[in-house]
Amino acid sequence: MTELVHWYNEKHRHSAIRFVTSAQRHAHADEALIQARAAMYEKARQKQPQRWSRRIHNWTFIDTVHINPDSAQPKEAEAGQKAA
Repeated sequence: MTELVHWYNEKHRHSAIRFVTSAQRHAHADEALIQARAAMYEKARQKQPQRWSRRIHNWTFIDTVHINPDSAQPKEAEAGQKAA
């Protein structure tokens, strides 16, 4: 379990937080990394625009992180609303 937790926090880049690790997010190092990536992508696009048929990846900083932000209300809340 220790190895999994280490990997998840220190190695795994989470797509929901713009491909930074949990450790980078908690250390507040993510915003600088994301800005650097955005600059790198823009520079690459300007250098060879023919290689970019679509927009550059969305590298905007995510201020607030939610667990399951699009999930529906809990079943208990739904049942209570239907009974009312």
